[in-house]
Amino acid sequence: MSTHFGGVGLDATNALAEYAAAQSIQETALSSPARVVVFPEAVVSNWNEATDAFWGGTFESLKREGKTILVGANVSDARSRHYFNSIVIRGANRRRDFLQRIPIPIAMWTPGSDRGVPLQLEAPGTLWLAGRRAAVLICYEQLLIWPAITSFKEHPTLLLGTANDYWADSTTVSQIQRACLTCWARLFHIPMLWAENT
Repeated sequence: MSTHFGGVGLDATNALAEYAAAQSIQETALSSPARVVVFPEAVVSNWNEATDAFWGGTFESLKREGKTILVGANVSDARSRHYFNSIVIRGANRRRDFLQRIPIPIAMWTPGSDRGVPLQLEAPGTLWLAGRRAAVLICYEQLLIWPAITSFKEHPTLLLGTANDYWADSTTVSQIQRACLTCWARLFHIPMLWAENT
């Protein structure tokens, strides 16, 4: 499910917009006929235990209906000042959060800093989803060879790409990412799912 939330959650003074986005995601997931519903990168800007509790009723409803939701979120690290650019997976097919392996240098990953999104080079490149192994490339990773090749070493049967390109609305960044993802899918002869926020 692609969305048009803009930079929701990045402006601490607009909690109402963030709440409205969360409500929209929940309602869309609950009303969708799909067994698996995927939302873009970082559409929830700060996921923590309280966020998980807020979404709990939706997750239980999805689980009862046999549905799984994947939501892009910035997940707080309880042990440091880092956060993880993650895909939160809940509902019938609950899994550990899937972590972006290579965040954008400087903007997200700041070498030598105790803040930002750390590199996760040892993290998996695929996940099991509704009986299929899905290769997952989050945003910047779609443009790089290493995350794609290491994901495809695990023999996926589906390619999943998420992005949050609201900041690049007047550029070709989104088209380039989608073209790269499409090329990876064609090269390895597997179907592709795409979810983007603008």
